[in-house]
Amino acid sequence: MRGVLRQGRELLPPHAEFKPNFDLHEQRLDEIERLFCEGKPENRARILALHADFLLDMEADIAASLGESQERVVRFTDVMAQKIEDQKFELPAEVRDSLEDLLQPYHDHYREKMLGEMPIETRRDIEAAKRRLEEGE
Repeated sequence: MRGVLRQGRELLPPHAEFKPNFDLHEQRLDEIERLFCEGKPENRARILALHADFLLDMEADIAASLGESQERVVRFTDVMAQKIEDQKFELPAEVRDSLEDLLQPYHDHYREKMLGEMPIETRRDIEAAKRRLEEGE
């Protein structure tokens, strides 16, 4: 698990708004390790509780990080799709068709799937931003 935490710290992009509480996770692992090394049977309940807390918080941090990443992907792809739409007749037909082929699965399935996993406020913000892009603001 320490390797997962170390890798998480290294992979966290500097622009990420959500920062997992890696220090808290490390402290819990240290405490679990300390209690385990003591080898006392009465520590078992505390170890299990710390382990459960650790896993729940890690999963929550992973979910929050993935949610932020998905939001960025949707926003970026919406902007890119609109720019392609705005300039599609300036592109050769072959290039235009290949770009549309690349974006079609996003429009048909992935965008709605990702939006469906986001909080309603975030979804509304993204949809409003997309409308503004389409209107040319």
